[in-house]
Amino acid sequence: MSGVIDLASALVRLAPTLTAAGAASVDIAVADYIAAGYKKFIIEAKGVKGSVDDAQLSMYVKTGGAWGSPDYYLSSNGANPPVLTYGAGGVVAFHSGTAAAANQIAAFTTEFTAPNAAADAKIIQTRGAWYSGYSGIPVNKIDSTVLSIAATAITDIRFMMSPGTLTGKFDIFGVK
Repeated sequence: MSGVIDLASALVRLAPTLTAAGAASVDIAVADYIAAGYKKFIIEAKGVKGSVDDAQLSMYVKTGGAWGSPDYYLSSNGANPPVLTYGAGGVVAFHSGTAAAANQIAAFTTEFTAPNAAADAKIIQTRGAWYSGYSGIPVNKIDSTVLSIAATAITDIRFMMSPGTLTGKFDIFGVK
C-alpha cells in the first residue's frame, strides 16, 4: 500500500490553550478558521469544574451574529443506570459534582462538523467523563450530541455552567 499524506489537511492546533478560572463562559471563535478552509474542529477540555454543586454544562452557538441555544440535544444523564435525555437546547452534561471537591472534574473532547453548512444540520458531539463523587453515580459519562439547523454558519461556540462559573483548559484543533 502506498499513498501520500496531505499535511495541509492534517489535524492542526489553531490557538493557544484557553484557560478559564471562575469564568462565566468559555467562548471559542471559529469564523476565521472557517474562512481559512477548516471543515471540522476538535476541542479538548481538561480540568473542567463548576463553582456550584450539581451544575449542568451547556453549549451555546453564535449564528448570524447572535448567541443562542442549539436546536436539539441528546445527552447521557448521570443516573444509575445512565439515561438518555432529549430536548431543545445544548445540554452537554448533567450533575457536575461537588464544587468544593478538587478532584471532581471533567475531561472531554468535542467534535464540531460542518460549521459552515448553511443548508445542512451542524453536528457537535462531545465525549468524555466527569467524576461526580456521588455514591450512586461516581463517574458520569459525557456523551452528548447537539444539533443546530440554523441557515447560517456557526461562528462561535460557548461552554457555560448553569448555575455558576467554570474553570478548565480548552484546546482547539482544526481539519481542512
